[in-house]
Amino acid sequence: MKAAACVPQKHLTPQRVASNYDSLNLLRNAERISAAMIELKCDACGAELLPGTGFCRKCGAAVSGSGGIDSSEQPTAIFPDQKTANTQRLHPRSTSPTTSERGTTKPPGFRRNVTLLVASIVLLLGVVAALAVLSDRNSSSAPPGEALLYPGATTKVKMSHDEGDRTVQLETSDSLDRVESWYQSNMKVDKTIRLTSNSVVMKNQKVSITLAVENNKTNILIKETP
Repeated sequence: MKAAACVPQKHLTPQRVASNYDSLNLLRNAERISAAMIELKCDACGAELLPGTGFCRKCGAAVSGSGGIDSSEQPTAIFPDQKTANTQRLHPRSTSPTTSERGTTKPPGFRRNVTLLVASIVLLLGVVAALAVLSDRNSSSAPPGEALLYPGATTKVKMSHDEGDRTVQLETSDSLDRVESWYQSNMKVDKTIRLTSNSVVMKNQKVSITLAVENNKTNILIKETP
């Protein structure tokens, strides 16, 4: 019967023991990492998690209990929407005049035309006024109208003055009362002054008529002012 072979055993030194311990730790870490790679899923959405990440790449949820996975990578933070600073919208402005501006823009020469029109109106009014004055002077220089001449009376004197006054003297055989009554009816008398029983004066703004009895005849003196 052969004797069992004796297997020589290596002598364990402190350095060899430390080396064996490190190798054992490496194996254990490798086992944990392998298990994590197989079972690492997001608790929130169930998506697979990449090794070494601290948050889900799909939903952004933080990974809990990563078991040795590097947690230095921070999960993605979703910031709430914040209103940015208010900006004013600048509306483009055209350098050409708008429709309203075109309507208010006066064509060249507009002011001159208006000035000429006003001057023409003023000139026309002046001509009309001058014609009215000339017509008034002509009427005043004419002899007394037929309305002031007593019917059937004889004209004794007819005079005109430079100032435009006209004087006419008439004579009639009718009585004073009859002649006075006729003038009261045919002339607008504003004032009547009885001087004596044989004389009377009747006036309005432009005409003065004096009646006087002499030699059984009634004398009529008509004075007309412009």
